[in-house]
Amino acid sequence: MRFKLRYGGIYSEDPPHDAEDKNRLTLGITREATETLIRRSLRLTRPNVTFKTGTVTRFIREGERLGGVAIRTETGEVEEWADFVVDASGPTQLGFTKALYSAGFFVSPDLRDEYDPGMRYVTTIWTLPEHVRAKWPVPGGYQLGIVLNLTPDFKTGESRVFGIISMERNQLIMATGGWDPPESPHSIAELRIYVKSIHGQENLPDWTWKLLDLLEEHEEECSPFYAEAKVGPLNWIKWHLAKDLPPNFVAIGDAIMKLNPIYGQGIAKASIDITTLDAILRRIPPISPLPNISKQFFKHEASRVRGLWDGTKANDYGWPTTIPSEGEDLSHNAFMRWWGRPHYPFNLVGRYYDDSTRNGPILSLDSLEDDEEAVVGLIGLLTEFDQRAE
Repeated sequence: MRFKLRYGGIYSEDPPHDAEDKNRLTLGITREATETLIRRSLRLTRPNVTFKTGTVTRFIREGERLGGVAIRTETGEVEEWADFVVDASGPTQLGFTKALYSAGFFVSPDLRDEYDPGMRYVTTIWTLPEHVRAKWPVPGGYQLGIVLNLTPDFKTGESRVFGIISMERNQLIMATGGWDPPESPHSIAELRIYVKSIHGQENLPDWTWKLLDLLEEHEEECSPFYAEAKVGPLNWIKWHLAKDLPPNFVAIGDAIMKLNPIYGQGIAKASIDITTLDAILRRIPPISPLPNISKQFFKHEASRVRGLWDGTKANDYGWPTTIPSEGEDLSHNAFMRWWGRPHYPFNLVGRYYDDSTRNGPILSLDSLEDDEEAVVGLIGLLTEFDQRAE
């Protein structure tokens, strides 16, 4: 697919290539396919990496460090010894919830900053056969792809979302839901009513309705799959404030921070963690025992992901049904919502970018407080945006 983007009413220039150049297109890919691709690439390029199937149940202490982990397998528990332990346990956050404590390392429960957005959403997965794809009504043709997104707007009170995106294996993914939303649609007929009631739907291109008509015509044949999900409490384990962590332990991904999935920042967040860890490992000498990686990593990682946490939390606090973090109320970081709304409306429609509603990604100025050059650059960018918008 190709994107034509518009930020704050300003269109970006088209890249200097045509949609027919398949080497230049952006590929939509699901989480499942991404994981498969990464694992297969790792197997093919890193023969020194061994995969083992099992569940890590506890950490093993060795002096003031971690000596390894215990793994529950089909044949029983085995112990795997290691110089360095990475907690990639995802939302279970094994290191924080029990593994470090059971190994004799105290982890304060106060490290967790948590709030509950009270969100629900439904993902609908369509697999489109060839004769359906041949009638694709979106400009540019089926292979060009589609990303359509109506985002919520706290100022108008519109808390619902609607999105469509093309994925691999001729899949079309549709999403509905939001903050304390009504019952999500489970048919195209219900979806049409749902979309027409959303603030901003009047700006959708005509082909949106033609696409829904096409899907409704083949709904029984395609038999779409509906997956419902509730977004539970979100949290940031502030490991950088922890005392006396083992020096050869780090956590990455959701084991540090669980972000609201509606913003689609999980892989970006994991990539920040991975590149931060990679940079630190490349700088240390290859000696055993390893120096204190934990302290270095969590310090640098926290400064890089703070903006993701502050920005998405500020947006979630725009809805009265959100349960805020302890010691905060829903007015916390209200300036960020106010500032973000006019400058960064975020709605992708096919290969176009339409200003369908007025809210979107918010940049945290806190993450730039020690970077004078970045602050000056940001101020210059915003000034240019305002001048061009006028």
